[in-house]
Amino acid sequence: MHKDTILVVDDEPRFRFSIKFILSGHGFNVLEANNGADALDILTHTSSNHKRIDVLVTDIKMPRMDGIELIKIITKHPIDYGIIVMTAYGESETILRLKEIDVRNVIHKPFEAHHLIALINATLRGKP
Repeated sequence: MHKDTILVVDDEPRFRFSIKFILSGHGFNVLEANNGADALDILTHTSSNHKRIDVLVTDIKMPRMDGIELIKIITKHPIDYGIIVMTAYGESETILRLKEIDVRNVIHKPFEAHHLIALINATLRGKP
């Protein structure tokens, strides 16, 4: 049986650790990246090795490459995984930028674990 793999991208190590702990406890395989550039490397490496990412969960504001730039790059090519954006920013500019790149799955920080699990499960059912 395939164990779903979630790539969590956030520049806050403690936050990534907490998300990994929660998701692992729910049976997911979890990979981590601390910015969009590192996530892009992981996505490239996993696809070239015929491994699979099932859902990308990314923050927006990060150093080197933010989440929106990451999504713009990866969606230029066909993808077979869902995308969820985490954000602490609710301003209209951020929401507009997400709509421009057709991101529908957004969760606002801080959030409760069960909300993230529910969104991941819904994303897995309807990905990308």
